[in-house]
Amino acid sequence: MVATVSLNAQSVVVITGSSRGLGLEFVRQLLDTTESHVVATARDPQKADALTALAKQQPDRLKLVALDTGDESSIKAAAKEVASLYSGVDLLINNAGIDEGVETPVLELDAATYEKILKVNVVGPYLVTRTFVPLLLKRNTRTVVQMSSGLGSITRNRLGMTDPEKNPVGNKWIAYNASKAALNMQSSVFANELKKDKFCVVSLEPGWVDTDMGGGNARKMGMEKAPTDAHHSISTMLKTIQQLSIKDSGEFLTIDGNKMDY
Repeated sequence: MVATVSLNAQSVVVITGSSRGLGLEFVRQLLDTTESHVVATARDPQKADALTALAKQQPDRLKLVALDTGDESSIKAAAKEVASLYSGVDLLINNAGIDEGVETPVLELDAATYEKILKVNVVGPYLVTRTFVPLLLKRNTRTVVQMSSGLGSITRNRLGMTDPEKNPVGNKWIAYNASKAALNMQSSVFANELKKDKFCVVSLEPGWVDTDMGGGNARKMGMEKAPTDAHHSISTMLKTIQQLSIKDSGEFLTIDGNKMDY
């Protein structure tokens, strides 16, 4: 049976999209509140000032690795580099994502933007997970966390048709919403496929967080800021992640570990 995620001195965590926002806050809090080793990936991590500063402070525990989720060769090279640093990976957090075109009316979004969002938010996590499975198999924890969104809940979108307060975004952000719904399905399929190997694969909803992405969208909607700050979001999710076990595999979970409707 898969072990509950223990972020101790022997554990290795890989995070995509670590240069800013939730990814960067994951790195900070993993270093501050756990003993785990952290592999922070980004397209060009050496240009991410906050990441490089953290790496200088904790060179033994934080490694920066270039990984472009839209480039399969980059993903393979990153996995090879991680394999040269550590004997395996305990926890993979697929965090990288984009939300372009959110201001475009549903019937006017161009195909190129739609395809780009699907490539980054769906195909990218698929390729990263597939490529890192051999490294995850070398450890007992074998946990994959996909950063999803409540906007990917088809149930919530349907409820919003009769009760707008249950889906305040309404039918905006069609490509982003569809990408997160697809990511949730992907998590479920991975959970079924990897069940025999005792993996735990979950989609996790971080809340509407006041990052560059979430806060920017909140302001576009006339709000002063998004409802949740990054520190609270990540600290709560880390508690949830450390309680995961194989019985949770395939679930779509809220920030604090409650089941969310697909």
